[in-house]
Amino acid sequence: MSTLPPLSLLALNVKNLFDDGRFKEALEWLPISEHAHVNRFRFDADKHRALGSLLLRRYFFSKFLGVPWKELCFDRRPGSKPTLKIGNDTWVDYNTSHEGEWVVFVATSRPGLVVGIDCVRIDIPLHTDIPQFLRSFQSQLSTEEIEWIFYTNEENNMLKRFYELWGCKESYVKAIGVGLQRDLDTLSFKNKTEKEAWIVMQEDNWGYHLSDLDNDTIVVVCSGYPDKRPLDHDILAFCATTRPLGATYHQQAPFELVRWEALSNYLH
Repeated sequence: MSTLPPLSLLALNVKNLFDDGRFKEALEWLPISEHAHVNRFRFDADKHRALGSLLLRRYFFSKFLGVPWKELCFDRRPGSKPTLKIGNDTWVDYNTSHEGEWVVFVATSRPGLVVGIDCVRIDIPLHTDIPQFLRSFQSQLSTEEIEWIFYTNEENNMLKRFYELWGCKESYVKAIGVGLQRDLDTLSFKNKTEKEAWIVMQEDNWGYHLSDLDNDTIVVVCSGYPDKRPLDHDILAFCATTRPLGATYHQQAPFELVRWEALSNYLH
């Protein structure tokens, strides 16, 4: 196995990626058993994101574990979190997410560390106004989060704050592998202080990093030890570079952007 950083972060932009017959070609790169996962979707955009997600995880593990592309075998843990079937003496935890034109991936080989990732596009609701849309989620937000969302009078900022908090919640439940079985209103997120760029949850010892893929798409990475061990220095240093909740877009996410040529290089 290649030496891996504490967290490996990859991003794939699927806009126009599968044009000109590339969709059919890329689908054939996957085992037949995975084709149904892609083709079950009605719309091309959904198929492209699903395909991109499956390709991105194979690219990562083929490149860094040195396992031939088609010999990689995946499964799901209790709670439905995806996992790579690998020797018992090797720890690898990973997670994927996709939204809009982006697919994102995070992995770690730190023993016992688990990771979650959520990609969120800030879409203006079409059939209702923004305050009404946000109120429909009140049962899944803490009192403090609701107050913070509506503290600003600018509706677009309200919407942005909501999606950032939602990304934090999703990334956490994906990290621990429980899906949305956890009551989300029990997860309350905030900036640690006005001056420190830390995102914290009121319980447990988890690290969060929020950044931007583009002006309309944010991504949140969550990492931590289920047994509540302190976070590694490297993980803390990464979390310290987060964009604070509610801050304006100022930098792109620290992800390696994977391109078509890179994917095709690991077919064998």
